[in-house]
Amino acid sequence: MKISVMQPYLFPYLGYFQLIHEADKFVFFDDVNFITRGWINRNNILLHGKAHLFTVPLKNASQHLKINEVLLAYDNRWLKGFLNSLEHAYKKAPYYTEVKSMIESVFNTDHSDVGKLAEASVREVFRYLGEDAEYTTSSSLDYLRVGNGQDKIISICRTLDTTFYINPFAGHEMYDRSTFLENEIDIGFLKMNPLQYAQWENSNFVQNLSIIDILMFRAKEEVRTMLGEYIIVEQ
Repeated sequence: MKISVMQPYLFPYLGYFQLIHEADKFVFFDDVNFITRGWINRNNILLHGKAHLFTVPLKNASQHLKINEVLLAYDNRWLKGFLNSLEHAYKKAPYYTEVKSMIESVFNTDHSDVGKLAEASVREVFRYLGEDAEYTTSSSLDYLRVGNGQDKIISICRTLDTTFYINPFAGHEMYDRSTFLENEIDIGFLKMNPLQYAQWENSNFVQNLSIIDILMFRAKEEVRTMLGEYIIVEQ
């Protein structure tokens, strides 16, 4: 079985969804420390031709807390402001209405913590695309929560009887393949194909945006094709 393990990100970039597409099971790494300036409660959309950062308010954000211990603080006023930003950004995009509805469904559901909100954003995107996926959370697993990040990943893999672990290519220097192989686990790194798609007519392509941007401009079947546009590098 192939698995991938990632912190829950809020409407993350395409490569995150490609990891889920490649894996037999995806693990939301929700019981590790929260990162205050990471992608767990924020992301970028395209507004006025530039990347625009939106951030979900939190009650007790701290790098000393686990992700699943950080509580949400957004209210109807914040949500209205965020949806107004979406409208200014994408009202004329071809798939605005249906994508906005999907996004609203995520924020209009009660979530116990920021990890659950981010997890819901990922699940709803896959549901919107009509894609099947199997998920679990690290907090629900009986693995060894000691050592460094690699130790924890290997323990999760062993807990799930995994034979192959998939990680984003950007992290390939963080992991020692020989250590994985000693534990009878192979490891591969997902490398996205160069990404470019039409945004607004006669505009320069803006990179490093949330999946929201792709969904606004591309049909579901096109996005499903994009999910498979990567290679797995084994080093």
